[in-house]
Amino acid sequence: MADMSQDVITPLKQKEEVANYQNTKKMVLNYLFRHICFVDEQNKIKEVTKKELDRISTHTKLSNLTITTLLNQFFEKARNFKIFFASKPITWEYNKAKLEKKVRIYLHKLYRTAPIFSYSRAKANLRILHALLEQKNHWPHITTQMALVIFVTDRNNLKNDKGHYIIQKNLRAFCDCSAYAFHRARNILRINTKGQNY
Repeated sequence: MADMSQDVITPLKQKEEVANYQNTKKMVLNYLFRHICFVDEQNKIKEVTKKELDRISTHTKLSNLTITTLLNQFFEKARNFKIFFASKPITWEYNKAKLEKKVRIYLHKLYRTAPIFSYSRAKANLRILHALLEQKNHWPHITTQMALVIFVTDRNNLKNDKGHYIIQKNLRAFCDCSAYAFHRARNILRINTKGQNY
């Protein structure tokens, strides 16, 4: 009779596998967002090339198959976000607390798809952003607000000592935010390239 004890998945083993998956996903997507532009000239999300896949593999020490699986899942979700944001007009909340809650929900969805920024810090930055928006009486689209929050959160991350920031084109495509709307809002709010108010 064969020993079946090795095939049993204990809750602890399952928890370890999930944690490993999350760490692997974070490592792959962080490298992708910071080192490889996955947006074409028409601002559409494109697949990574074999050479780019090899770069990710060399950096992360993961197999091309593992990376490809993770990237395919990510690209499918990212494209679905773009379709959702483009096709569904997001109703505007005039109540600031409700608006902040709505942006926070979408930020969390983005974080779950690509954990490339500190979500807890992003929530704090969202409150600061809304205070600035209220001062300037300028309320850009929710997708622009999300892009700004992630941009500021990433640029002010003290753990990011090597200066490998998220590529802006990747960030804007991921949040479905146009370059014009992003830079216009940044200029109105006086947010510099370091993600600080000047």
